[in-house]
Amino acid sequence: LTITEGSIEVNDSKYTQHKADGDVTGTIDETLVIYSDDATAETENSVVISGGTEEQPVRVALKDVNINRANTVGTAVMLSNGAYVDMILQGTNTLRGGNSAAGLRVAASKNEPISTLNICQLSTGTLNTYGGSISSDGWGGGAGIGGNVYENPGYIIINAGTIYAEGCKGGAGIGGGWKDFFDYGTCPQGKITINGGDITAKGSKGEHDENCPEGIGSLYGNVDVVIAGGNLNATIRYGSTIKDEKGNVIVRKGFNGLTPDQEITVSQISAFGNTVTVGKN
Repeated sequence: LTITEGSIEVNDSKYTQHKADGDVTGTIDETLVIYSDDATAETENSVVISGGTEEQPVRVALKDVNINRANTVGTAVMLSNGAYVDMILQGTNTLRGGNSAAGLRVAASKNEPISTLNICQLSTGTLNTYGGSISSDGWGGGAGIGGNVYENPGYIIINAGTIYAEGCKGGAGIGGGWKDFFDYGTCPQGKITINGGDITAKGSKGEHDENCPEGIGSLYGNVDVVIAGGNLNATIRYGSTIKDEKGNVIVRKGFNGLTPDQEITVSQISAFGNTVTVGKN
């Protein structure tokens, strides 16, 4: 399906594309490829994916997709609550979230089932994703990959691909959206697992107390990060715990004995070729 021809909704093995001349529906045989003929051509059309399980995930490939929702509302690509999606990255993809929304929403919301994103080993492409917030009314922003405002990330698994993720106005690069302090702990715990890929994750600055130095994790939320491979360039300071693939805690949530602006390299995971910087972006 060509994303420039209309927004797309996927539910388990079926899809609907909302074109100007009417809806088009169909069935997914194995993998639904969503693409653009020109990776530089922006569109406000969005993708919403629902359904799937770990045993039978919804399988979607993004190829040269460029969705920019920055001047509107909603996410560029949204995994509905409880969705389980295997995603393949091909070509160069860019996703920009709308007001207070993630670029690629994979979230744990209060009283809702947790969504899961598995970026597959077949991924050879690039994903550049940015959280959004265009308002000046004090609302926070979304994560690059993960939660909208007030949401923790869901279960995010990265196995391959080249990924740049940047939060906005208090959102993490990969992790939670900005969350008011009084909502701390009310969302389910999220988990981010990195098994491979070349990943850069950058936090964000905002107004008042909305600064989020978390490249990966969450400003106040409860997020575990497991590093088992790949190359990660990110920061962590407040709300996350980083573990190796055996479950050993590398960086515990909270300041971990560091001053807020201190930067260190976590040498314990250097054997996997990773560098995690603790402190500011």
